[in-house]
Amino acid sequence: MVLVLPATGPLPGPVRTACGQLDTAALLRAILADPAIQAANQAFLDKLGAEPPVPAACRSVCAMMGEEALVDFGACQWHVGSADATTCLIVAVVCPITRKAWAAHYNSSLVRRDASIARLLPAAMRQPHAYLVGSFKEGSGESAATLAGALALLHDCPLAFRLRLACVDVANTDPATGGPWAINFALRCGPPAAGADAAGGTAGACSGQRAGTGEWEEEAGQAAAWQALAALPGVGEPSPSGFEDRGPEMPWRLVRGSVEVREGAGSGADSDTDEDEDEDGKDEEADGNEHTRGASSSTAPPRGSLCPIVDTSSGRLLIPGHRVRRLPEQHLLYYSRMLSLPDRLFLQYGSTSPQHEPPHFVDDFRRAYGWVLQLARAGAGRLEDAVFEWAPPEGTQQAAGAGGGAGPGPGVKRQQGAAQREGQEEGRESNAAAEGASGSGWRRVRGGEGAHALVEGGAPGGVAAPVAVGSS
Repeated sequence: MVLVLPATGPLPGPVRTACGQLDTAALLRAILADPAIQAANQAFLDKLGAEPPVPAACRSVCAMMGEEALVDFGACQWHVGSADATTCLIVAVVCPITRKAWAAHYNSSLVRRDASIARLLPAAMRQPHAYLVGSFKEGSGESAATLAGALALLHDCPLAFRLRLACVDVANTDPATGGPWAINFALRCGPPAAGADAAGGTAGACSGQRAGTGEWEEEAGQAAAWQALAALPGVGEPSPSGFEDRGPEMPWRLVRGSVEVREGAGSGADSDTDEDEDEDGKDEEADGNEHTRGASSSTAPPRGSLCPIVDTSSGRLLIPGHRVRRLPEQHLLYYSRMLSLPDRLFLQYGSTSPQHEPPHFVDDFRRAYGWVLQLARAGAGRLEDAVFEWAPPEGTQQAAGAGGGAGPGPGVKRQQGAAQREGQEEGRESNAAAEGASGSGWRRVRGGEGAHALVEGGAPGGVAAPVAVGSS
């Protein structure tokens, strides 16, 4: 299939380089030249600094680096998206027919080994509409490699993706600072109003329902959905403002790629030795996050490169448990030394884009690295699944949140968004306090008892034991 642009329609058939590879640079140029994409990017960026983040009282899922979230919004409202993508790329896809929405957060290593776009999305989507945010234009090549890999996957997928937003590359780069405009993405998805179908018609003509002779009117349905592009029922406008609550278990989620023994590949399921080294480490580094240059597993999980964090059928958050990798001493030394650095050096050595990280970056990863060291000291052998169900805080109502209403006027300046990322020293403490008091509606139902249950105890005799880890 091909990518479909809102103004110019389907991109031409595969454009190949002299070496026979897909010319993703040509794809990107065509995408960013589309007038409707340009208008969508402008409207998206005009909301920077003018729209609040998704409230913690709204059912939401924020996929962090190396994660994906597939939700069913046929019966209840969700906000889906991701945060803190500078050189990385946020890809979000929504289908008005199956009422599914998906968000993922890639770096170049993850996108090279991805299986979700080729396998998961065709099973969950019929008429997908796609959004791309992040991967600003920078000199290291990380943004370009991530973006090229994702475009190739989308272009080669059996689905025809209708592109709605492409705030990437030069379209997401501030010429004054050289940094990114937008690093967050959130989209509200919910059941359509009564009497409206996925293509803007009457009830009963969509949701995969077969009509007449029982044959799905595929071409007619796709055309109707494409004509209704400007107003997908139940789907709000995308927001660059992020989330008040990025979800539970953040330290674990940020460094998962460094501590997980991925079953069924590489050195084997029974390997806990220090020899579980990164022979292919150059391709595996930073799977837990886009920034750190620490240690990570050399084996690829059967699921592909992304970790799913939503149980789609139940609507619960599910952070999958795993066996804990015994980290070599030099890796533990790396984390200890990073924790000893002042913030400025921590950013310099721990980020691919140290001048452009959000205010909470250093605190996030200090907590995550401390968690890794505590995990190692406890001799933990396995982390249990952590499962959370939605129970909004008492006395609150689920508001429309990000993407729920009209965008701000054209006079809003993008510099407001850049200002939000300035003053890292001043903003860090207030951000941490705000997250602690956010009043998240996700309530743990399995897998530990909160922050104070962090990696408690090995078994008697020094044998590593399964533990429940709570770092919410």
